[in-house]
Amino acid sequence: MLTVLGDALCSFNPVYGQGMTVAALEAAALDECLAVERRRGARAGMPHRIFRKLAGIVEVPWSLAAGADFRYPEVEGPRPRRVPLVDAYLRRFMYASMADVEVS
Repeated sequence: MLTVLGDALCSFNPVYGQGMTVAALEAAALDECLAVERRRGARAGMPHRIFRKLAGIVEVPWSLAAGADFRYPEVEGPRPRRVPLVDAYLRRFMYASMADVEVS
């Protein structure tokens, strides 16, 4: 079985600094899935289970990065309805992190 991780699975804009973290989370998830398979014995559907887990890891950072790109008017495509809400939340979060060590 061949499994892709990191930028081969999902390539992030380096401006947002998510790629290495997501790749590390993917590697840890693959290790966890393989450990389970070793204990139980290889079973049919293992690639599907691994990629489902990897998709769950990629979903949130991809949504945040894609949503952030929509701030620029030259970015084309339909804007998801949640983008303004997430932008407002992140703006407040960033301001709070400057004033509160625990938030930071």
